[in-house]
Order: sequence, then C-alpha cells, then structure tokens
Amino acid sequence: MKAITRIGTAAGLALTLSACGTLYKLDVAAYSNSGESLGNTYVVLSADADLTVGSPEFEVHANQLERALSAKGFQRVSGDNLAEAALGIYLSTSISDPSKVFRYSTAPVYSQSDTEDMESANKDSSTTGSTKPVLPGIGGPAEILDGYQRTGFATTVYTKQMNLIAVDLQRYLQDIQSRGRSEASPIEVWSVDIQCTGQPSSLSEVIPVMIAAAEPYIADDTGDVVRVRLSETDKRVSRIKGE
Repeated sequence: MKAITRIGTAAGLALTLSACGTLYKLDVAAYSNSGESLGNTYVVLSADADLTVGSPEFEVHANQLERALSAKGFQRVSGDNLAEAALGIYLSTSISDPSKVFRYSTAPVYSQSDTEDMESANKDSSTTGSTKPVLPGIGGPAEILDGYQRTGFATTVYTKQMNLIAVDLQRYLQDIQSRGRSEASPIEVWSVDIQCTGQPSSLSEVIPVMIAAAEPYIADDTGDVVRVRLSETDKRVSRIKGE
C-alpha cells in the first residue's frame, strides 16, 4: 500500500473568507491502476488509528463518502460485509500542528504642508530631480508623500489531509489467510489524496469539503496535482453533508 502522506506540505495559506462563506483551495492528486478492473461494491475501512470503524465519527464520514462514491457508480455493501465487497476503501485523515503564515501590506505615508512649503517643494523637485511628489490639498494644507510603511501580520493555519485508497479486498483477504496479516500485501486499485491549509482547526468541518473536491477524480488518474476551489456553501458540499 502506498504511504499515506504523498502531497507535500509546503503549501501557502489555502483558504479565504468570502461573502459566500469560507472558500477552500484544495490540492487533489488521484491515481488509478488501469490494469485492475473489479466490481463496484465496497466497504469503508479505516487506515487511521484515531478513526475506529463503527465509531460515531467514522460513520459520519463513511456516510459522507458513500454519497460521493454513489455518484460515481459505486455501491456500499449492506452491513459492511467483507465477503460481499470487491473493494476495500481505506479512509485516513490527519491535521498538522498549528503553524504561522506571515503576510504583509504596504501603505503610503503622507505629511502635511502649507501652500508656501508646497511651492518650495515643487520647485526643489523640478531643479533637483526629487521623486517625492507633493499633492495639493483641497481646502486645506498640501500632502507630501514621505514614503511607504510596511505592516506585517501572522495567521495561524493548519494543514489537513485526507487519503482514500481502494484495494482488491478479496485478494487481500485470501493473502491474509495464506500468508498471515503481517505478510499480506494489498493491491491498490485507485487512490485519491486531498490537502488544504487554512485557519479552521476542526478537521471534521473540512472533511466533507475534501470529499466533495475528491469526487470528480475517484477511480481516475490526474497525472499531477489539481487545484480545486470550493466554498463551504457550495451545493456539492451540501450534498455530501446530506443537507
């Protein structure tokens, strides 16, 4: 099985706030083994020690994933019966420790001058080649551009990842029986990796957005990382949430 973390984490601030809610910018990379053609039935399994199969949190995300997979023609096996599923789809999620992203803005700085000073400054500018312009005031003193002030601010961000890995489940189960779980090696059929970096510290809040971003690329091959932009109020996200 491939390593869980495959999209690099050196991403910039990847979400912004808009009038339509939080706008997420997600990186999606999908892989498909075209040589493996199996059925469309599946069970959802966990590749995350903190996301136990059968737990309330797991079921919430498994149901969200089911809505995306159903739209792609896959059918979840009733009761998650392993013997009846062609695919085992492993779900893994993670969130990084907080980090700081620094941004800077630049604004002009003016000083005020009376009319006589303005005329003198303009005269000096024409004779000395000074690049400091003087702006005439309207009903008041003139303004002289003294320079620019740079202001910086820091934002706390978190990198969230989700990985979906579909394996040939029946072959894997047979391999476990014949060689033992420690020696068995699952054959990957397809996978999708999703990553975004931004302010929300709640992973569960972002997971339905990541599933919605992954949906078009399930069982497909992107060949490279694809940038997807989704608002939290997008109808695709609402459908994944079951709203």
